[in-house]
Amino acid sequence: MASRSTSHLCSRCSSIFSRAETIEYMPTSGPQLQWELPIDKPTYAHYKSRSELQQSAGEKCYICVRILEWMNPIEAEEVSDREPTAEVLDGKPADRDRPVNISYCLTTAAKDSSEKLKEIGIWFIEGDKLLYDTLRLIGRFVAMPAQEVDPYISKFRYTVPNNPAIRTDMVVLLRQFIIIRIVKTWLSACRERHEICSWSAKGELPTRLVAVGRTEEKKGLSIRLCHSDSLPRETEYVSLSHCWGKVPFFKLTQDNLQELEQSIPLQQLPMVFQDAIRITYDLGFRYIWIDSLCIIQDSRDDWHKESLAMDRVYLNGVLNLAATGYRNGQEGLLRFTEPREIMPPKIDCAKFNSHSPKYSVFSSFDWTREVTRAPLNERGWVCQEQVMSPRTLHFGRRQMYWECYTASCCESFPSGAPFFNPSSIKMRVVKPIERYSELTKPELYVQWTEFVTEYSTRKLTFDTDKLPAISGIARVFMNLLKDRYVDGLWENDIYRGLLWHATGDITEVSSYRAPSWSWASIDGPVSFLSSLNVQWDTMAQIHEIKSTMRNETTDGEESGGEASGREVPGGYIRVTGLLLKLKIDKIPVNAISSMIRLQRRWDLSADDPLNIVFSPYEQIGTRADMTIRHSNPEFRQSKDLVIMPLVHHTFDKEWVAIYGLVLSLQPGRSGYYKKVGVYETSRKTEGGMFWLQNPKPIESRYYQEFYGKAVYTITIL
Repeated sequence: MASRSTSHLCSRCSSIFSRAETIEYMPTSGPQLQWELPIDKPTYAHYKSRSELQQSAGEKCYICVRILEWMNPIEAEEVSDREPTAEVLDGKPADRDRPVNISYCLTTAAKDSSEKLKEIGIWFIEGDKLLYDTLRLIGRFVAMPAQEVDPYISKFRYTVPNNPAIRTDMVVLLRQFIIIRIVKTWLSACRERHEICSWSAKGELPTRLVAVGRTEEKKGLSIRLCHSDSLPRETEYVSLSHCWGKVPFFKLTQDNLQELEQSIPLQQLPMVFQDAIRITYDLGFRYIWIDSLCIIQDSRDDWHKESLAMDRVYLNGVLNLAATGYRNGQEGLLRFTEPREIMPPKIDCAKFNSHSPKYSVFSSFDWTREVTRAPLNERGWVCQEQVMSPRTLHFGRRQMYWECYTASCCESFPSGAPFFNPSSIKMRVVKPIERYSELTKPELYVQWTEFVTEYSTRKLTFDTDKLPAISGIARVFMNLLKDRYVDGLWENDIYRGLLWHATGDITEVSSYRAPSWSWASIDGPVSFLSSLNVQWDTMAQIHEIKSTMRNETTDGEESGGEASGREVPGGYIRVTGLLLKLKIDKIPVNAISSMIRLQRRWDLSADDPLNIVFSPYEQIGTRADMTIRHSNPEFRQSKDLVIMPLVHHTFDKEWVAIYGLVLSLQPGRSGYYKKVGVYETSRKTEGGMFWLQNPKPIESRYYQEFYGKAVYTITIL
């Protein structure tokens, strides 16, 4: 019986490597590096029509399936929800013959001691190279000597018969068997060899779990809802993370609670639940936590109570099963994948390196596309689930990915690889939670800002969940820091916390969620000034911080420092410090999407306490007087802007850097402001604290109290 090979490149992609004369040396090595697009290198045409590209992808060319996927991402959840079984790589019929403008170029990132090519980079771009603004990087592949790559490539192989009927039956079962073998290998290695990961949680079990067993006939699975108070405390369980989507599915309610305690109808569950339950049983576990089956969905009290225990649910589980590549639960986890899609193919590169003529080709963007930027990891609630679970098994649309505190692996590279260094949130954002006690408080505060930076890129179905969705991990930090948690910031690290800024498009929420000085007041990616991870001195005094967060059990009384509860208007900060009016003669059009660099000019003719005006500074290569990064979409329309320095530090021995807030005076409220941005400036130490030589008093509407020499008390809402 004819069968398909386990790896494949089409003739067009195989011919790419015949262009030896185009390869130029680049001094930096490593496929994990995000290099800039090499627009100075010669480019060559790839497929010119979508139908040709689709035909090659249909034959599972390792490169073409990825290029077509990059060309045809699923843009909207509505498409997946309406047609849950639609194939990702299928283009619309009207698009099949539409021309595509794809080209590629080759570079080498490393050479060995004998000057033989060791690593070849293949860049695919879309657009006209002569029109730089139209270019889009759609993928990068790496070719390395096969003798270096082969030891890391999966040994679990299977062939796919050409008969489609057999392929969808026998081969799917074979793949499921292989998946379980691989996961057991990963899990065993993690629990036995990873010192950081091999700990046993001793916390409380979730309130409810789904018990998994065999039916009396032992031909199927029997599942029911059980209460953890009837189980030993050391009971092991797995958890499931998934996108809910817009397709209705079976849930736990107050009406069916008693019924599900007797039996849960497996066939009525969405496929993602069914697959997760089967995987749980096959891995040897008998309990799984699934949010919509373990939390009463039509009970606000039960949802509130259980949502506050998410840290316990994920932290104490052995393994988290994540439906990372799927926008809803209709497709399941055990999707059929041909080995051709994931196994790195080999090409002949004898003309490059006669000692190692065979090179293996692999994608350097797979982890980014299938994990980091996958549908599940766009969701806000999942961020703390990923961080707190000791181990996560990601089910991508093409293959599985393993992520723990020590290792990152996938089916094609089951033991990881030194040249395959994915961006793992567990290792990149937060160090293992049970090891936090080894960190100093300054290190913990920095870890929190890293977590917030990652979390701010995620989406939420209900924007009111912005702070509740991270309440679990906030309580973990609270217990370690012994600090008061105020609207996403920490009281004893408030200066660093206030100096956040937007890093992309942002929107202000329609209803009050947090004060303007909290990153939770907006939707969009944020970051904190990285220069503040150094020793700095304060330039302002914060007198009072009132949080909007109130615990529902206190009947409206403020519960200071709680990491849970609902938000009500009224948060503010009272602060005393230098206050200077900020005059900008014009704000650049792109100020909302990027920082603005300003230069000062003296406006001696203006009758103003601060006779300095700032203008956009476009010259590159010299130091700007001031850089402003916005933190509120109202920045461009803001009137009566002021700046307040918060902290400063000395660098390069003779330079002082100052960081502070950009504030907008609220109409009709003297001394009340909203935060609209942050600023940074620097000057040589002998030059003083930057234009603050003899500031004159400003009008009374700008402050609440005045202490002389530009020192005022104000309130930031």
